[in-house]
Amino acid sequence: MEGAAGRRGVALARAAAIEGPGSSGWLRLEIILDSDTYRYLGARHVVTRDHFTPDWPSRSKGTWFRKGQVLVSRAQLALAVVNAPCQRPGETHHLRFLFKQCNVPQVRWGSRVQG
Repeated sequence: MEGAAGRRGVALARAAAIEGPGSSGWLRLEIILDSDTYRYLGARHVVTRDHFTPDWPSRSKGTWFRKGQVLVSRAQLALAVVNAPCQRPGETHHLRFLFKQCNVPQVRWGSRVQG
């Protein structure tokens, strides 16, 4: 199995969970791992049978998906540990700036979660 970045690995596959009428059984999620280390390399969604998805609300037009077609393919090229949500390696921005930048809801640090 070859991922989005051209690296070879092994794939774990399962039926993709999508919602809507007629949506089951035509799409597969493949998680690609390095065959020696089992490190996560990426994932892809593959069409398992020909499928037509009508446009809403008219349903007169739509999109055909063909068996074997890769709809989404992504690769993990780097991995890092950072100190805050949405922070990138090497960045030292203040947390308040980061929350506004990446649309993460602000949380109250040190408060207890009720529930």
